[in-house]
Amino acid sequence: MKVLHLNPSLRPGGITGQAADLARGLQAGGIKNIVMGPASELIGALDAARVRHITCRTGGWLKLIGAVRKVRSVIRTTAPDVLQTYTPEAALIARLACRRLDRRHHPAIVSVITGFLNTRWQRWALGGSSAVVFSSRYLRKVMTERGYVPRGAAVWVIPTGADESLCYPGYSPSADWLEQWHLTRPRGEHRYTFCVPCPISPLHGLEDLEPIMSALLNNGHSPLAYIVGDSGKADPDYIESLRSHFADAHLDERIIWLGHRPDLRDIICACDVTLYLSRRPESYNRPILEALALGRPVAGYDHGAVGELLEAFLPEGKVAPGDARAMADVLLQWRTYRPSMPGQIPAPYRLSDTVASYRKLYDELA
Repeated sequence: MKVLHLNPSLRPGGITGQAADLARGLQAGGIKNIVMGPASELIGALDAARVRHITCRTGGWLKLIGAVRKVRSVIRTTAPDVLQTYTPEAALIARLACRRLDRRHHPAIVSVITGFLNTRWQRWALGGSSAVVFSSRYLRKVMTERGYVPRGAAVWVIPTGADESLCYPGYSPSADWLEQWHLTRPRGEHRYTFCVPCPISPLHGLEDLEPIMSALLNNGHSPLAYIVGDSGKADPDYIESLRSHFADAHLDERIIWLGHRPDLRDIICACDVTLYLSRRPESYNRPILEALALGRPVAGYDHGAVGELLEAFLPEGKVAPGDARAMADVLLQWRTYRPSMPGQIPAPYRLSDTVASYRKLYDELA
């Protein structure tokens, strides 16, 4: 069995970067893997796992045409059994690349869908798929209702699991990291600290920090929130209004903006609770999965893929969407006791579960 992974992005973290994680897991299980994508810092990890990497750039129609030709050439020379895509753009390249292949060279196309689709070209791109894999039950429901599942394609739900070698209950940051963290962070007795990992946008409910933290202050606690997320694409006016909102509530010194951080796993472990405040249901959320896999409490609005995660790991962390008062009540309760977390990552949210599910899918397609 040989799998060719087509991924226009190989960023560390995020769903697209997990093509590398899956390829390494499959390789360890005896399946040959080739990853096509742009050069990135993940290539070293692929090389260490003896996974072949082929550079392929996309973006703009000229590069897209070049990518189609290159993928078609790689298929002819490597003869993969499965061509697996991770974005609508990759699915489009795969379908176009396979159109001129004869049957003996034509691999089964597996399209992994991890976000919401809403255009005609995306629907057409999925049309060549032998199987469509969704990252959550919620995403499958929404995309099926919108008509994005090709007729005759197998439909699977395979959550992208956490790497048990990196995220597991009992993990702790290094002593050096903790020393540096405590040197540069506000100190004080009885701090109640929160990690809020999310992009900076109106969709992610950061305004709800004001009533949540105010309620905690009114009950004699000293909350401190760390917002961890990229603000590079955020509207400057929105960021300024958010900062003013917190300042008016006298919370500006209790809300710390860390920006993008590669050490998010350690920050999660250094905080008491991770918060999920998104105002719309999401199809996938890796930071929340990792927080739960690390055995750290998460309180979050109960919708979308995060609702599924909380149901599996920590049902008492589920809060009605938008109910900041109920969120504060949960956090007040947790200040008096530590919620019980699973002693190990529950299925199907381990990377080993993900690998096993894909192996089963490939066997059915063979």
